[in-house]
Amino acid sequence: QASKNVSAQGCAWTSRREWMVQGAVASLVGAWMTTAIWGPAIASIHWDRYLRASIACEKMQQYACRHPKEEKSNLAVSREMYMTEMLEQLRQVAHWYPGSARAHLRLASRHLEQFELLQQQTDNVMGISQIRDAALASGFSSSKELRVWLTRAFGKNAQHLYQAYEHAWLASRLCPLQGEAYLHLANLCFLAGQKRNAIDAYVDQCLRVRPQDNNILFEVGKQQLLLGRFEQAIAYWARAFHSPGSHQLQIIQHMAGPIPAAAFIEVFHPGWQTLGMIWKQYFEVGRPEDLKQLGDYAARTAEAGCQGQSFAKQSHIWLTLAKMQSQLGQTDTALASLRKAHAATPGNFQVRYALGFALLKTEQYHSAESHLRWCLERRPENHRLRAALVSAAKGRLSNPVLIARRPSGQGHGIGDILQPAKPPSLVGERAEKPTPSTPPNRIPQPAKLPPPP
Repeated sequence: QASKNVSAQGCAWTSRREWMVQGAVASLVGAWMTTAIWGPAIASIHWDRYLRASIACEKMQQYACRHPKEEKSNLAVSREMYMTEMLEQLRQVAHWYPGSARAHLRLASRHLEQFELLQQQTDNVMGISQIRDAALASGFSSSKELRVWLTRAFGKNAQHLYQAYEHAWLASRLCPLQGEAYLHLANLCFLAGQKRNAIDAYVDQCLRVRPQDNNILFEVGKQQLLLGRFEQAIAYWARAFHSPGSHQLQIIQHMAGPIPAAAFIEVFHPGWQTLGMIWKQYFEVGRPEDLKQLGDYAARTAEAGCQGQSFAKQSHIWLTLAKMQSQLGQTDTALASLRKAHAATPGNFQVRYALGFALLKTEQYHSAESHLRWCLERRPENHRLRAALVSAAKGRLSNPVLIARRPSGQGHGIGDILQPAKPPSLVGERAEKPTPSTPPNRIPQPAKLPPPP
């Protein structure tokens, strides 16, 4: 009996121990699932919110580049709001998913952008490359002296530099193939006490892991430009220019204007994807010789640019060229380009709007009236169109040749121009003659048909 009791107690202890082991295993599995599955799942929600804010901020920056006369203060406030939102969401991503190299890289980039944005609002406006060069030239003996200098010069904004360096370092360790992380380290290596030769080492490593990345090529070219290597910078930017992306706009902002248009054309050979932005940049500078050379280049490449393109794209090319030629005072060539745009897309409102005013300007009143009337039917609230249509009608009526060639039955007054077209009459129907009380410019109403038998 005693042996049976001992055996039962042993079995109970064994069963209790198995339950304890199973409970420990379940706890470990639960902890692993929390870190490996639950954390990334929560992080993905914040990542989606970051992407929405990032896309909105990028669209706002593109709008600001296309509309330079827009109020700068409103755009700055909107950008600061988006930057704050992006930083907060990325911090949440890094908190829930510390192993996300992509999140750490984005955090490094956003901290640098936030630092530059805050610096623009202070009296001591210095770029990151200028700060790096100044720190390397000063030759601080310790990192503590460097931090004191940065805090004295830039206040609390200097914390963004240290956080950017920390996240860039983590991103390069978590995923060594992210080239952008090495570019951030090249800009911020002075924070770790590294010398100038470390900059070239980081840039070389960046090109090794991302040799065809256009954004990387732009940033490397920017580094070379800051180091005084102008030809190497141009070579990197020329490699990246023909691929679409935000780097194209940045290259245009850096180069279009500071260098002559002839040199820009020779180096970059721009296509119609970027010619409109390049024209706006040079038009703001206002050098007539640059505008003339760029307009001639656009006219030479228009036909080739339309090859293999859709009708809408062809119309856009000819319309853009017409705007350039109009701003150059080339009225006849601009009108010819607008006719080609209209032939490609006869139902395009912008094309017919521009063509109608161009014809009015060249005193081709009859043709202008047709396009302006078509546009006014679609935009009846447009007072400029209504006034232009009246001007075209007056010009046509004041021309005796056009009056003599006018078909019989057309309206004779200005009031007829702004009235809708008369509906076609039925066969055998005769219009009533207007009574003396009927206004002369009013279209007669058709006679009523007799009731059916």
